[in-house]
Amino acid sequence: EMVAALDLRRLSHSPCASAVIHADERYVLKHVLTRRDSLLERETCVLQKLQRFDWAPRWFCTGDDYILTEWRGKEMCERTESYDAQMRRILDELHAAGVRHNDLRKRERTDFTV
Repeated sequence: EMVAALDLRRLSHSPCASAVIHADERYVLKHVLTRRDSLLERETCVLQKLQRFDWAPRWFCTGDDYILTEWRGKEMCERTESYDAQMRRILDELHAAGVRHNDLRKRERTDFTV
């Protein structure tokens, strides 16, 4: 219903995925396929903690099976010094907010896979 109302397009879905992502240049809607209250609660909690940072997507609302946020970021073609500085800042601010990012693997401080 929300996807149609906002005219969002599907960005991702795989047979083993727990969620489907719909988006446009303004919004991202994460639709959770398997009902797991703790997942939505945890993601909402993290998004609320991050609202004070300018790089974080604005959190709009959480429903029974979705989270709606602002679209943030853009694809990069090459890594730059600016990228490294931004990543150091974001990681430092995540730590300062008490957010653990267990889905990041780092070889060096700014060399990681999401």
